[in-house]
Amino acid sequence: MSLRLPNHLQPHIISDHLNSVKLLCSSPSSLRLINHPARALYRWVLDIWSRSPTTPAISHVRAHTRACDIQSNLNRLVDHVASSSHHLPLPPPSVPIPSFFMDNFMLFSSSDGFIESSILHYVDSLLANSYAATLNTCHKPLPPLPLFDNTLPPSYPYTKSPSSYSAVIQLYARSGQLDTALHLSNRLKDGFQPWCRFACRQIEDPHHIFVLCPRFTSLRDTYSQCLKSAVLTILDTYHLTDQDRSFIIERVSNLFSDSNAWPSCQTGFYLGILPRLVPPPLTASIMHSRLAHQAHTSCIQLASRIWGLVCCETREHAENRQRQQVPSTLSLPSQLSSLFHTLVYPSFSIAFS
Repeated sequence: MSLRLPNHLQPHIISDHLNSVKLLCSSPSSLRLINHPARALYRWVLDIWSRSPTTPAISHVRAHTRACDIQSNLNRLVDHVASSSHHLPLPPPSVPIPSFFMDNFMLFSSSDGFIESSILHYVDSLLANSYAATLNTCHKPLPPLPLFDNTLPPSYPYTKSPSSYSAVIQLYARSGQLDTALHLSNRLKDGFQPWCRFACRQIEDPHHIFVLCPRFTSLRDTYSQCLKSAVLTILDTYHLTDQDRSFIIERVSNLFSDSNAWPSCQTGFYLGILPRLVPPPLTASIMHSRLAHQAHTSCIQLASRIWGLVCCETREHAENRQRQQVPSTLSLPSQLSSLFHTLVYPSFSIAFS
């Protein structure tokens, strides 16, 4: 279209993708695009611009706002057309892959196609997925991973958050290293009892602490209501059928409890996994990614909050028990008195005879 316009007309391109707008406005060199994701597409665009009589003007418009200017209305229209195209019986033609502007040698995957992003990050994600398939050695067996939601988790809690406590708790839960009563009983072998420390008369394993323990029922309900409210806000921006909307709300409402929403009817939210949140026709939509990121963040935050309370109450109980304990007296020969500068210690005292 840009090549066919008359010389005196300048095309105007509007986009809500800020990074693309900044990159194209900066007239990037070929050297700058060497390691850039989707560089073949940018090379194609820049080649078209170089052959057009007039360089198009490109500007950014904020997405998902209620502004009434022409740019915002056009952006909402395009978003609506793109999201509604998933329901069309005959999908619109996709943009061809610009293989003619790719590097001379490209990594290719039968499942993901050509890999233009960082090879290191791509290999890391493959290793993470293969490691997740071996999690059954650390806790109760899980159904095959394809039965769960396959959306990649948000990167912020793992790579950018100033406090990584949520990620650490998930790592410990996946590797079977949380100090639950059952784990300590199996490891110490000194008569340590596996019963719940909150007097539930149930064996304390990770599933009991995070899902079943009555001590944290109100906390789970609070997080469930907050997640449901956030999901409803997301759904209000999309035009869904009543059946699809009910499906998503039912899955989100049962995320923190054992239900039929999970493949094994047993929740695993504290492991950082999710059930399928949307019907199959919507799995490739942007809405699905937003819902999955919101649900994943709520899951790991709830798990870290519960385990943080477990650790705090356990420490307070140990300190109270230590204060109530009567110090014992250790009797030593008087010849050793010169070795001790004090005779009173927190848990015992020393007497010489």
